[in-house]
Amino acid sequence: MLSKKNRISKIDFKNVLKFGKAIYGESFTLFFFHNKNIKSPQFGVVAGLKAHKKATKRNKLKRRMRELLRLEATKLKNTVQIIAICKAGILQKKFPTLQNELQAVLSKWDLYNKNSLKKT
Repeated sequence: MLSKKNRISKIDFKNVLKFGKAIYGESFTLFFFHNKNIKSPQFGVVAGLKAHKKATKRNKLKRRMRELLRLEATKLKNTVQIIAICKAGILQKKFPTLQNELQAVLSKWDLYNKNSLKKT
């Protein structure tokens, strides 16, 4: 579960969707926005009816996506707000595959801290 400081507020949620940039992946769409007023990265997850008709499956989608974002939170820039919109077919993919896809998308758009990418 995401901590309170890593959850995006309703007002910021609307602002990220309105003013943020969209990144289209195979399994999800990410909207991100740099907000100078926050001290840690914030996330929101959406899984609509297009992702899956059953609510239990949509909840599973959201749990998986939140966990993926939680694992990457320590490596991201502190001013970034991200909303992930799950697409259909994400349930058939394995967790490591989704993790690699998320890492590829985040690194492509330079959302990682410079220090976190150094390998020791």
